[in-house]
Amino acid sequence: MIVLVNPPNPPGMVSNKDTMGGLGQLYPLGTLSKMPPLDLLHCAAVLRRRQVPFQMLECLGSALDRDLFLDAIGKLPVQLIAIRTSLPSFDWDLEIAGLAKRATGASVLLFGHCMTYLQEEALRHDAVDAVLLGEPELALAEVASRGLAARHPNLLKKGETNDTTPHPALVGDLDELPFPAWDLAPYTVYSGTELMRNITPFATMLTSRGCVHGCMYCPYPVTQGGRLRHHSVQRVVEEMKWLQDELGVRAVLFRDPEFAVNRDRVAALCEQMMAQGVRIAWRCETRIENLDAQIIKLMARAGCIGLNMGIESLDEGVLSMLGRKVVATAHAEIVVSEARKAGIETFCFFILGLPGETIRTSLTTISAAVALGCDHLQFTAATPYPGTRLYYWAEERGYLENRSRALFTGYDPVMHNGHLSVSDIGALRIFAGSVWALRLMRREKRRFDPFGLWHRGKQSFRVTMQEHSLLRRSRALGE
Repeated sequence: MIVLVNPPNPPGMVSNKDTMGGLGQLYPLGTLSKMPPLDLLHCAAVLRRRQVPFQMLECLGSALDRDLFLDAIGKLPVQLIAIRTSLPSFDWDLEIAGLAKRATGASVLLFGHCMTYLQEEALRHDAVDAVLLGEPELALAEVASRGLAARHPNLLKKGETNDTTPHPALVGDLDELPFPAWDLAPYTVYSGTELMRNITPFATMLTSRGCVHGCMYCPYPVTQGGRLRHHSVQRVVEEMKWLQDELGVRAVLFRDPEFAVNRDRVAALCEQMMAQGVRIAWRCETRIENLDAQIIKLMARAGCIGLNMGIESLDEGVLSMLGRKVVATAHAEIVVSEARKAGIETFCFFILGLPGETIRTSLTTISAAVALGCDHLQFTAATPYPGTRLYYWAEERGYLENRSRALFTGYDPVMHNGHLSVSDIGALRIFAGSVWALRLMRREKRRFDPFGLWHRGKQSFRVTMQEHSLLRRSRALGE
């Protein structure tokens, strides 16, 4: 029997923020949002369809700590343990692999997008017998059926190299995959919090894979390929109906790298949702240039409650270096305004410390971003995820200052850009958060509140002092 494992958190890891990463996510104890491990549920569904004996231990959703996990897996007649890993949790997951192997004597296999770049280190670990590269669903089913003696282009065993298979196989026809095995997971505990308006039960969906853009910093085209693959419109609506009618799901977050890249498909999907009685509230992520008033209104009628939009920078020079299309600030303002009129919340993402960025360009982007009037705003630090062009750019120039995988989160600066230091990028990110916090305070419409006025005044003073410090640094850099 094979046991699918989403490992427990490290002891004592408590945070009120999720740890991000294009090569995986880690949700520490205390995190308000709790995202389900969708790839694990896809793997379970394929195993079940092929009638392969298996068990699934989803430790984060089931609140299993290390000891409870070891007790649970020690009672199972397991021959193979497949552990889902991610870039920020990799070192801890190796420790879990060793403990699980000692508790069961079973073979251990690791899978996850980061395996493409951490395969050699994983296979050097005593506990790891094999790794899966690329997308795991079909490959894992082959290994589970035939054992580690199976041959598959995605399977790499101890003592082997993947020199002959530099590009692991991807799932060609996504419609061939069954619905994720939500019924085997504690799906009622997952939450998208305020971004999903605290609507539960909550689920996630992936209607497409791959990204055609190939931005310098983005791991999606690296891990999912540069060719867009997608489920048919009918298949997506059938899955939403199944989630709604069979499991009572009321909210869905689409995890597609670029949900609205194909306008006609989005329009057809919205029309089918309405025609077939889908009443699920949903949120998606896309690029802002894909949106206009017409498609936003249609998405709202079909149940869209939120748009996550990666704008990254509002500086033309920085965007050109990234390989991004320059988007006029005026268009971004129109999209945010039209979404608000339609009752859709907007969440805009920006990255600080990108190639070519200075303190001056960063301050301009921060000011313009805050002025957009979106409902949520996030500034992260440029992170050179392995395999991206940004990683090779930083590596070749010696800009990567911290290689601790636990810090590849988007929150912690790990590289400088040849002009801005790691400290500069961190200071800019703190300043951006302070400016946004002040904007939120000023949005509040209250009666005369001396205590609130005092807090706003204190925050305004903090922002002023931080800005003065950054401008002094800008002059010192000769900007």
